[in-house]
Amino acid sequence: MRDVENEQVGIFMKQNPKIQVQYTVNTNFSDYFTKIDASFAGGTPPDVWNTAPTYYFEYIQRNQLTPLDPLIHRDLDLGQFYEETLNQWDSPPGSGKKYGIPRDWVINVLYYNADLLQRAAIQPPTDDWTFDTLRDAAAKITKDSGDGSTAQYGIPGWPFIDTTLANGGQVLNQSRTRCVLSQSAAALDTLTYLTDSVQKYKALAKPGYLKNNPWQAGRLGFTIALTTLIGSMRKAPVPFQWGVAKLPKGTQARKAYGGPDGLVISNKPSTVAPSWEFIKFLIGKDAQVPLCVAWGGLPVNRAAAASSDFLGARPADYQTGLSSSPFMYDLYDSNYGKWMGALSTQVNASLSGTIAPKDAIDKANHDVGVILTQAYPNG
Repeated sequence: MRDVENEQVGIFMKQNPKIQVQYTVNTNFSDYFTKIDASFAGGTPPDVWNTAPTYYFEYIQRNQLTPLDPLIHRDLDLGQFYEETLNQWDSPPGSGKKYGIPRDWVINVLYYNADLLQRAAIQPPTDDWTFDTLRDAAAKITKDSGDGSTAQYGIPGWPFIDTTLANGGQVLNQSRTRCVLSQSAAALDTLTYLTDSVQKYKALAKPGYLKNNPWQAGRLGFTIALTTLIGSMRKAPVPFQWGVAKLPKGTQARKAYGGPDGLVISNKPSTVAPSWEFIKFLIGKDAQVPLCVAWGGLPVNRAAAASSDFLGARPADYQTGLSSSPFMYDLYDSNYGKWMGALSTQVNASLSGTIAPKDAIDKANHDVGVILTQAYPNG
């Protein structure tokens, strides 16, 4: 990946000889934002840097980023891009004010092991599948040996938020500053449904139960994962036939978590113009194809996404993810990672049977609420 990125930097500088780019690679993601924060503290932040809406709003609150919406509207034809991924950079949500721009994106899709489905006489998923269809099919696949290292299961995990939203529920208020789980009947119904899928139907595995890479080993009928798994399996083939489908429909809609990695410009007025030229290059078709193949993400540029050089020998795989963009959602805000961790702890406790779904919802509502109140004390 580093070689591809370095090559594209070189191409940009040849096309723009008056702009010099010093390309720096951080090989350890765990300290990436520590280094970014230190660079701001020292007065030497990078001009352009990679981030995502999951690590973004805090920098806006500290006035460390350049507003990009004037440049976007001046220079870009938004119809050439997956606009859903552009909108995820709005701050506040829905305002149209953007401090970042996507470089690539991912979305949850449903992967299936065609060999296991055939043995169980289950037809591959279609766009008509509902959560009930998936749960019934997954239950037929499960053969639990009692050992998570060898057990065969229908599905290893099932995203609570995707399912709650698809069932018409809510997690946060519209401004994403408060948790409303306890006020959402659909949220409780969803967690009860998923807990039953573990405890009664044996369709869904308990959190942490399955070991030894069960998907790669061919011990799962289905898995819900981001579209990056497609590229991973192309590079390291699995020992079974597989396919990709959209997530099933809920009682009200179809929803799938997704979002971009992207680019921001530090609040350094003297370098905004050349930084913006570099960003425009990186989201153009010619750079998007090799970069997204290397990154494993979906191109934000529609022409690049439609390219056979990107889609490869099995175009339907990526096209399933690309066609899922209309029902992609996000709940990004400040302290996103913290409150998501607090929510996951309670959801997993319910799935594991250590706490009742209602108690888990109420506890999550409290814990997430504390985190959001710290981030947004004025609501």
